[in-house]
Amino acid sequence: MASKAKVDISGWYKVPRAWVWRLVSDRDVLAAWLLPNDFEPVAGRHFQFQGEPTRKWRGFIECEVLELVPEKRLVLSWREMPHHTPSKVSFLITESTQNDFRLRLLHEGFDHTMGLLNGLFYRQRYQTGWRRHFKLHIPKIIEHWQQHGEQAPLEGVIEKP
Repeated sequence: MASKAKVDISGWYKVPRAWVWRLVSDRDVLAAWLLPNDFEPVAGRHFQFQGEPTRKWRGFIECEVLELVPEKRLVLSWREMPHHTPSKVSFLITESTQNDFRLRLLHEGFDHTMGLLNGLFYRQRYQTGWRRHFKLHIPKIIEHWQQHGEQAPLEGVIEKP
């Protein structure tokens, strides 16, 4: 059973819309602020985010591009563990004024097949992680682009544990 609980986080960025879109649709940029991946912005495409396996995590997240509206919306299925029902991650871009864009993340459908507390645990963990990315990592990438240009390499911009 899926939870009605969701993660809903937004960031406002005073940069061109294309930059905001690139944050969520470019494989290399996603790897810089989130995880290495084999993402391609194509509806129906299956891909994975990869990380280091741990005792409690297999080391990758299975995803599929469910919906893609360039520079407006990207919706992904998101399955962390094989026994979980996929949750859904949506990146939504809206404009307030010229070059002032809101990037909103909705992560919903947390799996309760392992019990209510497990679903709430995952929701809380993702809330913490997504918030860190939106408040720390994404602004560092934007600042790097503003200082060095959008095509500047991103290696080392964000220190990863």
